[in-house]
Amino acid sequence: MMIASDVKKYGKFDVYDPNKIVGKTDAEPFRSDYISIVKDGDAGRIRLLPKNTMILSTMGALIAKDPFKIDFLYYMLNAINDLSRERNGSIIPHIYFKDYGQNIYNLPSIPEQSKISSLFTYLDSLITLHQRKLSSLKNLKNRLLDRMFCDEKSQFPSIRFTEFTNAWEQEKLGECSKFYNGLTSVSKSDFGVGKDLYIDYLNVFNNTFSQFSELKKFKNSSRQNYVQFKDVILTISSETPDEVAMSSVINWKNDYKNVAFNSFCILVRFNQLEKYDVNYIGYFFRSNSFRTQAMLMAQGISRFNINQTALKKTLFLFPPNIYEQQKIGNVLYYLDSLITLHQRKLLSLKNLKSRLLDRMFCDEKSQFPSIRFKEFTNVWEQKKLRNVVSYHSSMMIASDVKKYGKFDVYDPNKIVGKTDAEPFRSDYISIVKDGDAGRIRLLPKNTMILSTMGALIAKDPFKIDFLYYMLNAINDLSRERNGSIIPHIYFKDYGQNIYNLPSIPEQSKISSLFTYLDSLITLHQRKRITRTV
Repeated sequence: MMIASDVKKYGKFDVYDPNKIVGKTDAEPFRSDYISIVKDGDAGRIRLLPKNTMILSTMGALIAKDPFKIDFLYYMLNAINDLSRERNGSIIPHIYFKDYGQNIYNLPSIPEQSKISSLFTYLDSLITLHQRKLSSLKNLKNRLLDRMFCDEKSQFPSIRFTEFTNAWEQEKLGECSKFYNGLTSVSKSDFGVGKDLYIDYLNVFNNTFSQFSELKKFKNSSRQNYVQFKDVILTISSETPDEVAMSSVINWKNDYKNVAFNSFCILVRFNQLEKYDVNYIGYFFRSNSFRTQAMLMAQGISRFNINQTALKKTLFLFPPNIYEQQKIGNVLYYLDSLITLHQRKLLSLKNLKSRLLDRMFCDEKSQFPSIRFKEFTNVWEQKKLRNVVSYHSSMMIASDVKKYGKFDVYDPNKIVGKTDAEPFRSDYISIVKDGDAGRIRLLPKNTMILSTMGALIAKDPFKIDFLYYMLNAINDLSRERNGSIIPHIYFKDYGQNIYNLPSIPEQSKISSLFTYLDSLITLHQRKRITRTV
């Protein structure tokens, strides 16, 4: 019955709300991994949370009975996703274990449960790994964009290649370049037809370098200004000042001729192209050195604009040695290539995980999954959710969460603080009870959740990570929502849901696979690069 005011800054055990750790507690935690389930609002949302942690009273906890695997049950419930059907309440949806505990599920043998949950745990770990890699690369690029270029007050950048020592030069854009306007005399009916090509607004806004693959067609009947190699296209209107004058540079030469550009853009063409490296140009106009100047010149109230007169006053800063320009441009271009690579890997992993979640779990109409580890052949057994997990509430409220403590506390999204209260002592699934009711997360042992969530803890021998991936794949908890204004979900309802479960070894293999995939995804999102420029 932990509420937010019970959460402490310091304590032995983490406390979770539906999204994250919100603090600590010294209260007795759950001593095994469990599934948290949100009781009201986002009722039915679940997470897999670790043992020796606690949750707030807004959630309940499902703990697997022996020999079921809590991780398998979690993945199963995620896959089937039927807890939302158990929601009650027209204003605030809620969900009761007395209802969803009656649900019937097909369960495999315990060994098969273990293998399935291990697979999904592995996938999740891969996803997390790639997400961390990707985040780290983006942070590194932003730091370099901020420090490898001079501003108008300095002739020397903060970070520089050691072989270059000369002061940088600066010129007003109006003195070193010419300006050209975008499409003219084109009506709405001319777009999307014809054989002529143009660069649209989003191609400029989203890309440091314009993408051929994103060129659009239009029917041209007038003389237009066409792009050339090393041209800079700038947007001239935006909803916010920090998005005015977003740039895109032409880094292709003869791939296409007579390519026009959007009428809400201005083109900048340098008078002496040989003085500047194309990659350097691209990243300078995306750096804080230029972006700060442009934002200060943006004008407007509901929409912000910048005109040629203002842009001509902005400074273009550059090292006079073109080899230094090339080295700066090459470093940042390499980082962009790595970011693109990790984004593709991350997307591939997420797609793989989604396909596996869709095909490795049985629905209520089948006792055999579409994809299976070859060593398992037994039919999956039907189990009510309440028979494979135990539900645990948390009384921890936000005011209980502390800055310091022994255990992390989660709300539905993130760690929000610490607590010394007794945590859940095993991994568990948190489930949001109100609002985004039924949303689940797999959380680690020795943590706590806020009372806006419940916790599902696998009963022995079931695998909590398998159960998490199953629930994510089936995605039926949202059907248990009740309430028309604030949806809520109750374990008494979705605990009655029936799922097909494999053996414990198969649960372990499945959850391990998905955990590995999640770790790869995280890796690509937060890759750390220690290379010295």
